[in-house]
Amino acid sequence: MCCGCWNEEGGTIIDNEKVRAVQPLIQAVYAHSCVGGNLHIVLDDNNLEDSNLEFCSYCIDHGGVMPPDKCNEVHERYQNEKQANPDPPDQLAAERACCDALMAMTYDERVSALSLWDGCWKAQTGSETP
Repeated sequence: MCCGCWNEEGGTIIDNEKVRAVQPLIQAVYAHSCVGGNLHIVLDDNNLEDSNLEFCSYCIDHGGVMPPDKCNEVHERYQNEKQANPDPPDQLAAERACCDALMAMTYDERVSALSLWDGCWKAQTGSETP
């Protein structure tokens, strides 16, 4: 989350175990995909609502393939490629762990987690941050 977006969200800082624990999970997703893989709309675009995480969860469960009701002709080529060549299991496992951790958070915890990841604020001493 860019710091400008974080400020627009109210500059929420929640420094708790959930927010800290998701940091290495985010890092693991980016180790597989510099654009956030199947969590792109959450990690890069800051769509932090439950419905967006549910969409990502579906994609993760289906090897990167989007839900049929969310596709149009623009997505057809992408869908065909993903069906023929699903995302690697280790990428999907990293995405699943991160998605599940984010789903267990409140919206404000998600805002705090992504703004911490992007360096908008610093966790208290003793935390593991990027």
